Amino acid sequence: SQQEVLEALAEANKCRGALAERSSIFRSVTAPGKRWRLIYVASRDQAVAARQRAETLPGVYVNDVVNYEQRFEGEGLVKSKQEGITGELFGQPFFLGDIARVKWPKPEARTTMVIESVANVLRAFGQEWSFPAEGVAPVGAEGDRQFGEARVRKKTSGGPFTTVNFLYADDDVAVAQAETGAVALYGAA
Repeated sequence: SQQEVLEALAEANKCRGALAERSSIFRSVTAPGKRWRLIYVASRDQAVAARQRAETLPGVYVNDVVNYEQRFEGEGLVKSKQEGITGELFGQPFFLGDIARVKWPKPEARTTMVIESVANVLRAFGQEWSFPAEGVAPVGAEGDRQFGEARVRKKTSGGPFTTVNFLYADDDVAVAQAETGAVALYGAA
């Protein structure tokens, strides 16, 4: 049930993998070509209530409503992430989402991914429209270098980056917590 999933995600937040397991989370989540489908989400308030065993509304099974996927490409410190709604529109491929740079500082010790949105993209009817993000380094090697060297400052602390903490990941399942406190369950696509 949705409530059971929420309770399990709340418990996952309490469990931190041993240092030796943390680099495997990095490899599982960001393997080149790896695709993850969003299955379930719950807000921060729902997750907190579940940890406290208080009454709350359950989260939402997203895959019953929309096909939301993320995938990773690239090698090295800075990788590319494409995330958004995918599917078909009138029998044609469709994508509405975000293209971002990602880095994972200290993957041997931390489970936090740092994200810089580069552009919003709409692909439909054989066309592509791209809307670049304002104030980010240019796409390409120079932009990747600048992002890779940049000090991590979260948006919630006035910085330019979004962070996501992966609480658990293997080849089939990933549990993530956004800096807002919302939790998500992904399945391999």
